Amino acid sequence: EEAMDSWGKFDLLVTVVFWIDLIISFFFSYVDPVTNREVHSLPRVAKHYLRTTFAINLIACIPEEFIKVVLEGLSDIAYPDSLNQALRAARLQRMSRLARVARLT
Repeated sequence: EEAMDSWGKFDLLVTVVFWIDLIISFFFSYVDPVTNREVHSLPRVAKHYLRTTFAINLIACIPEEFIKVVLEGLSDIAYPDSLNQALRAARLQRMSRLARVARLT
């Protein structure tokens, strides 16, 4: 019971950190691959982020339990393997983001 509660708190902390990372990523400059110059313009940075990794990062912010409920509601009973694959992909993306955040600290 206590271990599950600790795991739940850790999962909540990770989710909060991911949401913070999702928002502050709108303010990080990037290097334009064509000009090889750093772009600081916030509208251009936001547009670039929305076109590149925003969707993946947003999916990683969604708690696994929520994804499971949605996928179970959308999934046919005939396709349990696709549900498992989708959950594994979401979990893998979440772990990848956690490793990225850990490297930043």
